[in-house]
Amino acid sequence: MKKRILILFLIVAFAGLSLLPLLTGCTPREEILKVYNWDEYIDESIFEEFEEYYTALTGKKIKIQYDTFVDNETMYQKVVGKHVDYDVVCPSDYMIEKMKTNGYLVELNKDLGNDVNGQPIEDYRTGAASFLSDGTTFKYDIGNVYSYPYMWGTMGILYNTEKVDYSDLESKGWGILWDKKYSGKIDMKDSVRDSYAIASLYTFKNPASKYYDAEMTLDRAVNATEAADREKVKEMLIAQKPLLYSYESDQGKQTVADGIYTYMTLQWSGDAVYARDELVFDKNGERMTTLDYYIPAEGTNLWCDGWCIPKYAVNTEAANLFINFMCRPDISIRNMEYIGYTSAIATPEILEWIEENYSAEDYDTVDLSYFFGPDYTAVPVDIVQYPSAAIIANSAVMRDYGDNQELMLDLWTSVKNS
Repeated sequence: MKKRILILFLIVAFAGLSLLPLLTGCTPREEILKVYNWDEYIDESIFEEFEEYYTALTGKKIKIQYDTFVDNETMYQKVVGKHVDYDVVCPSDYMIEKMKTNGYLVELNKDLGNDVNGQPIEDYRTGAASFLSDGTTFKYDIGNVYSYPYMWGTMGILYNTEKVDYSDLESKGWGILWDKKYSGKIDMKDSVRDSYAIASLYTFKNPASKYYDAEMTLDRAVNATEAADREKVKEMLIAQKPLLYSYESDQGKQTVADGIYTYMTLQWSGDAVYARDELVFDKNGERMTTLDYYIPAEGTNLWCDGWCIPKYAVNTEAANLFINFMCRPDISIRNMEYIGYTSAIATPEILEWIEENYSAEDYDTVDLSYFFGPDYTAVPVDIVQYPSAAIIANSAVMRDYGDNQELMLDLWTSVKNS
């Protein structure tokens, strides 16, 4: 009886396999836009609107196939290592630099062409804040030749205000992530890039560290990958490991919000906003805990993620229009509201949204002249979402590891296995 069932199962299974190419091949590849993005990093309700937008402009059909990744390295391995034909990807600054340098990105179309009625397609790829692409702060793709900025922000400490003393944050800075007082209640990112950069800031820029170097620039500290520096940072990471609850990729914000297992976690600003505003309530709508976000005085990492078209893309026409669509102010606002991160777009529509959502009675005024222009030195806004000019000045951008890439991966393996 079991054999007959097994044989029947195999017949059905093989029949299914024989039909699979027919089922998956019914939509021509030129009518599919394959998008590869970070998890929980877009309002997926906009996909249908893009499909309608694309058809209205071109007269052609399009369907989005959407996949997600947990870190830049996973994305790189799939796109570059396995040649998967994604049309649009969303890497971080240093990974865009790496992919561009190694020839794995194609240039964005400077001209989007005309629509089905012969009219020029409106180009929304002019609305990003100039500081993200003028080469002053971010140098990975000056002029947006291979990418266009999507979201940006900082790294800091997301913490439970009832469990972590604010005075400890102020006095210890990044060193609080090495504080035995909070042993077992700390999370770090399961990412060599993020955890290493912050460990390096602690190692070289925190006065309590035995390797403190007052002369080291913030840029070098964030990107300290030479042999002597690596050994010092590795020592600090190994010393920290027994104090950690875990290395986490995405669940850390929920763990801190639950307020049971961890009290603080290394976190990106956008996830901090989301956790602080959305994850702190139980199923009955009762507040479980209160979270806040802190950037230590030593400085932090300033990052930007952008949309790119990989070398192995098939549908580049739709990819360029998708990137354009994502820059439309109303779409940028919807994504920003949905995920908690800060859009790269700095148009009057974004300013109007800020004015509608943040009042001087409830929020501190922040110098946002670097983002919106010289007239905006005192804007009421959430400083986690829009950091002040002073925070920007005390930040540094990660660069590609280059020839040290394998050595850094070996270091991370060694730390995690220690």
